[in-house]
Amino acid sequence: PDWPRIGAYGIVATGGVATFLYVFAILIYNGVFGALPSQIELLNIRNSTASEVYSADGAVLGRYFIQNRVNAAMEEIPEPMINGLIATEDARFTQHRGIDVRALLRVMVKSILLADASSGGGSTLSQQLSKNLFPRQNYGRFSMIVNKFKEMFTALRLEKLYTKEELLGLYLNTVPFSDNIYGVKVAAHRFFGKTPDKLKVEEAAMLIGTLK
Repeated sequence: PDWPRIGAYGIVATGGVATFLYVFAILIYNGVFGALPSQIELLNIRNSTASEVYSADGAVLGRYFIQNRVNAAMEEIPEPMINGLIATEDARFTQHRGIDVRALLRVMVKSILLADASSGGGSTLSQQLSKNLFPRQNYGRFSMIVNKFKEMFTALRLEKLYTKEELLGLYLNTVPFSDNIYGVKVAAHRFFGKTPDKLKVEEAAMLIGTLK
């Protein structure tokens, strides 16, 4: 094989792709495909929550909702659940500022070049939170690229406005646990009949496992 020529073609192709993505990123950042969430929007995140009806003795009689969600305070979420979430979804969560460059490189090499479907994704918890808060839109053939860049830019903004602990709380109150169950508080009640702070380690692990 003519390795020098193959290498030259590879460099040119890589440069072309990089240029294309760079231009695309600039267009997305400047709102060509719709405005990114503003700082005011991100500071005033309000999840759709259920309205609950209680009896005189404090028992829940009914719940009315569009999305079945009741937000949990951070102190209600057990540490094993937080540790499990970070370990399975974003091992370097405390080290990056919204984008995990190492994970992105892994996806590019293993998933795209080597077609390894088991290599995992490159989205951080902050990017996943962005996707949950601002659902993806249809941009035709460019949908994946546009949505991914929007999630990355929004993740960077979220990381500037919230602490890591606050982001974990937002994530666990936003993420769906299937069957119109949103947030860890409703999930803990539906699956185990208890509040999140009463979950055993194995119960917390099971709930985090359902996110896969």
